[in-house]
Formats: sequence, C-alpha cells, structure tokens
Amino acid sequence: MKKKPGSLFSKTVYAECAVLFVLTCLLSGCDGGLYGAPPTSLIPTDPPYDNVPPTDKGRTVRNYTFTSCEEKNTNYDLSPYKVFDEDLENISSADVDESDLKSFAHEKFDIIKKTDDKSAIGTFQGFDLEIIRINSFNEWQSLTGIDDTGNNPDKSLFLYYWTGIADGGSLKERVSLDLYKDPAGCFLIVTACRDHKVIYDFFTEGSPLRYGTVTELTDDHDRFCRDSFSGKTCTEDQALEWSKKSNVVVIENKVCTSGEGFRGAFVKAVNEGTKVSVLCAQYYTPDEEHAGMELFKPKLIFYYIEYYGGYRGDSCFQVKYRNSRGYYESVKERSYDYLLHFYGRNQEPAEYANYDVYVLANDKSITWEEVKESLEGYPYPDKEEYCIIFCDMYGKPTAE
Repeated sequence: MKKKPGSLFSKTVYAECAVLFVLTCLLSGCDGGLYGAPPTSLIPTDPPYDNVPPTDKGRTVRNYTFTSCEEKNTNYDLSPYKVFDEDLENISSADVDESDLKSFAHEKFDIIKKTDDKSAIGTFQGFDLEIIRINSFNEWQSLTGIDDTGNNPDKSLFLYYWTGIADGGSLKERVSLDLYKDPAGCFLIVTACRDHKVIYDFFTEGSPLRYGTVTELTDDHDRFCRDSFSGKTCTEDQALEWSKKSNVVVIENKVCTSGEGFRGAFVKAVNEGTKVSVLCAQYYTPDEEHAGMELFKPKLIFYYIEYYGGYRGDSCFQVKYRNSRGYYESVKERSYDYLLHFYGRNQEPAEYANYDVYVLANDKSITWEEVKESLEGYPYPDKEEYCIIFCDMYGKPTAE
C-alpha cells in the first residue's frame, strides 16, 4: 500500500512549534487546546478509575496510568504485530464497528475498565493496554493529542507525547508508548508494557480469566443437548447436581459455576457463523426476604439454545426452555435475530464488581439498563423481546 498524502502523525518542526504555542497559551490562561481538558478516551469515568494517581509502576497519561516495565523476554517474536507506515493507509475504509471492538476487548482483557465507540481500556497480565478501532484512529489521536510518532530500528512505529514544560520553556519529557496491530488488521493496541512475552500472550492466547476456555464440541454434542432437554426430569437440586457433572453451562444466582467452556464454544461458533447448540441450566434461590415462601422456592430452568448458522438477523437463534421437573405445559419456545453481549463494572453498592451477560434479542438497540432490571426478576421474566441466556457476575467490589 502507498502512503496517502498527509501523514496521520505530525513529525515536522512546524507541528512541534504548534504544540509549544498551545502549551504557552495554556500557561497564560487560555482555555481548551491540546493539553486542556483531559481526553475522554484515556480516562475511565466510573469509580474507582477516576483521577488515578501516579505510581512507581507506570507513567500517568492525563490521569490514566499505563503500567510499564523494562524491556525483557526479547526472545519472543513480535514482528507480526508491529505497525509500519503502510499499515495506516486507507484505515478509514476498514469495516470494524463498536460491537467488534467490544467483542475483541472481552476476548483479550482480564479486566475491562472502560469502553466507548472508538477504544477500550483494560488490563492483561497486570499491564494496561488500550485497543483502538483502526478506522477510528484519527479521531482517537485528535481526542488524546498523542499524534507524534517515531521509528524503531526496524522502521516500525511507536507513539510519543510530551508531559509539559520545564524551566526555561523547553518541553519537559518525552514519553513513548508502543504501538501494535492485531493480525487481522482491525485494531491498534497502545501500551507501555515492554515485556515481549506479555504482548505475545495477548495476541496468541487472549485472557484465560476473562474469556475462559473453549471446549471442543464432540459430534454428538447437539444430540446430547436435545435429548437431555426433552428427557431429563428431576427435582431442582438433582438437576443442578446432574448439570454440573454434564456438558451443561450452569448459572447459579447470576454466577457461572460450571461449563464456561461450552459457553465459549457457543459464542465462538456464532462469531464464525457455524451451526451450534448448547444446553444451559439456570438455578435460582430466593433472597432472605422471600426465603421459605411457597412462591419463592428454588427453581431450575433448562434452556436449549440453537444457532442455525449464517446470517444473523433472520430468526437464526431458537430457544426452548422449561423447568427441571419437566411439566409439558412449562415448555416455551422463542426465536431471535441477534446475540448481544453486555459487560462492564456494576455500579456500587453491588455484590459483585463486574457483569458479563449474553442476551438473545430481536432488537439490537436494547440497553443494559433494560437487561439489568430483568436480572432482578425471579426467575428472569419471560419476554418476547429478548432472552437472557448466559450470565456471570464476578469480582469483589471496591472496598470503601
């Protein structure tokens, strides 16, 4: 690819003079500008990430700390992930949207701190990274002011910015951030981590904590799901015990306690457009206020979920669900167009710090607030608009 006229990065003397001019204006009382209000892309807005102080483990970039380390484990080959000038040509035409960004961030990060329509901030193996949609990179640069670049010895690119003005009016310190790309060329990754093994793991393994394992499905997996849904009848506690010993995704009171690999296999197959099915057992017990009441006894609902493959948006998902005791009249069936994913941090006070929820829906515009309200139901309410199929709450809330 040939480089377009007008680089994405300002490298010239004129650009550096412009930066000095803006900084001088700020010091003299002007509002706004490159180093005025902190950029929203790099600052998580929900507690406990506001106004993160500097630490001895990293440098603070406008109130957001990128944890860093000395370069090590250089025997790991990062060349497939390095960014060169030609990688940044025609990026505005890349077909990457916000949902792709969120899916990629969920797959890769151990903890997701913040997402918007352009980037996602999170941690992997204890280091901070920001994933940027490649077709939003120009906007991200405008928001952050991190629009200067340098070349490594191999001609790959890195980003840098200036922290402020020292005595005498000169720029105080240049801080560098490494720049990488995913193998598909859809995302750019910015980080101060110089541990080559961490970066290599990020691209080759994803996060075993966030995404979980993907269990390889056997040829008879679909038959097991179909037959078990039709024929397995027992009490709620017996069904829970059986499910944990079988190829079933088990969710107890909003926490995934077993079968995460089958959930991962289902989601992976949907992403690839491959026909797949999964059996899920959702177990509910009443809260203290309702414990012992006849209406609020423990319940277990079996969900048999099928994806027919191909285009999403044409009733390609089907869900059948019933209670574990198998009453024929309890079986219900719904068809849906889309698989939606909601994840992030719960607002405090909360029993768990994070939520990770998959929903089948006919309308892609439903919000997390709608889904969250349904999660308070006992069990989840029966809605034609959407169906909560997987849910996992995890992590201890921040101590006050």
